[in-house]
Amino acid sequence: MPKNENGTIECLNDKNHKMIKGESSYMVPSFKKPDNVGEPLLLEVTKGFAYDIHYCEECGYMELYDYKDEDE
Repeated sequence: MPKNENGTIECLNDKNHKMIKGESSYMVPSFKKPDNVGEPLLLEVTKGFAYDIHYCEECGYMELYDYKDEDE
């Protein structure tokens, strides 16, 4: 993902556009296939991929980054 020499995230379409971090973090949960055909997928909400979204207000370009707890 494009970052400048200061480590700031840059818009891929125009380096002069500011990338903004979304207000919330998100998660894609993990799931397991059921043992029996026809049963629904089993969501495992304690497992998955947590991420933050950064987006460009000018062109709509978005990037996903691994979630990092800012208190750590």
